[in-house]
Amino acid sequence: MLVIALSHVTGAYAESSEKEESAPQEEVKRIYRTVDEFGNVIFTDERVPGAIEVRVRESNTVPGTAPADLNAPIPDQEEDAPFVRYRTLAVTSPGNEEAVRANNGDITISVNILPAPQDEHLIELLMDGGVVGEVDGTTGVSLQNVDRGEHVARLRVKDRRTGRVLQTGPSRTFYVLRASRLN
Repeated sequence: MLVIALSHVTGAYAESSEKEESAPQEEVKRIYRTVDEFGNVIFTDERVPGAIEVRVRESNTVPGTAPADLNAPIPDQEEDAPFVRYRTLAVTSPGNEEAVRANNGDITISVNILPAPQDEHLIELLMDGGVVGEVDGTTGVSLQNVDRGEHVARLRVKDRRTGRVLQTGPSRTFYVLRASRLN
């Protein structure tokens, strides 16, 4: 027997109905609603004296999407001129799985790009799946007010003319430690 007692119901997905439908329904569990002597609303799957059958509407559902795999390689794409991949396209600092103490949240992401970036390529720094800066040369990017906790950084090469992603470097996970009033 299923019994749910509620003292207050909000945002109901059910409608009460005092009349029984004459058409036979499929083998669906029926839900009944009663109110006890203290004013509490009780839902049950057994018919009790004074109970009203509740018609339960189908709930709204939205299919989920799979999270993006940050470590998945980007497939090579055909283009006008052959693209020569960078031998090295990596975040070098902070180290992988490194904890960085930065109470103000200011950190520097160092990178290594070989050969040197070409003028027709845009080198972007991605952090936690979003673009946080453009890498000029081969030094890195300074970031301000980075939240504490786990972060994933990687580099991405795009064609400046078409915006097409040409290459993505490996991910690097690091942790920012910041002082908190809570702990």
